[in-house]
Amino acid sequence: MCVFLPFLRCPPCRQFTPMLARRYQELKSLNKAFEVVFVSSDHDKASFDEYFGSMPWLSLPFDDRARKASLSQTYSVQGIPTLILIDSKGALVDRNGRQKVFDATFPLTLPDVVDAEVRGLTLEGVIDAISSDGNLSEEAKLTGYSTVVKILNNILSNPGDPKYLMLKKSNASVQARIGNRNFVKILKLAGFQETADAYKCGECPDTAKLRDVRDVVSSLMMSLS
Repeated sequence: MCVFLPFLRCPPCRQFTPMLARRYQELKSLNKAFEVVFVSSDHDKASFDEYFGSMPWLSLPFDDRARKASLSQTYSVQGIPTLILIDSKGALVDRNGRQKVFDATFPLTLPDVVDAEVRGLTLEGVIDAISSDGNLSEEAKLTGYSTVVKILNNILSNPGDPKYLMLKKSNASVQARIGNRNFVKILKLAGFQETADAYKCGECPDTAKLRDVRDVVSSLMMSLS
């Protein structure tokens, strides 16, 4: 997460803001958990409203001047614009994040967004649900698991190839093999997101997570066969 402290009448701020907005949208398109909070240094509400209207992210309310002052003090803000990187607990990661967020390796440091359907679930819990599902034959379970492994292997073996990053729901073969929601949940735990017409993996996926899920499911298949 980033805390962004600029103000409207600052030329360097106005120059940097659209660059950050493009990077923000790019990271969102990669399914990365990245947020920016605008903490205004403007002197009036009209300037705040005008400036915030150009931003795609969240903001601290303009009237919350006490919290703005507290943030500036906590993170030792000395210049404008300032982009501060913090972790999920509010601990400082980098006080000078303006360059870091544009680094080519920065997306790799960010976790993927967790799909709401699997938030709080574990891979072991989903596998247990499949094992106890009396409506699934053993053959269907093996087919589902082998399909998941194949999908993950294709991504790991062909990094960045868009051909393997999306599964269309209209694909009859996909529906026949992983139509059960629990197999879809395994993909989501590996980093997939669901849209109205497809299951998608980001362009910069967490390969360690993909590999871990694949290895667990592969081991399970060996024990079942």
